[in-house]
Amino acid sequence: MDSLIICDADNQRVVRWSRRS
Repeated sequence: MDSLIICDADNQRVVRWSRRS
């Protein structure tokens, strides 16, 4: 399982996206 963390500077919030291959 890969965990992808996206940081949106515009909204100033951190989104954690976990997906299964």
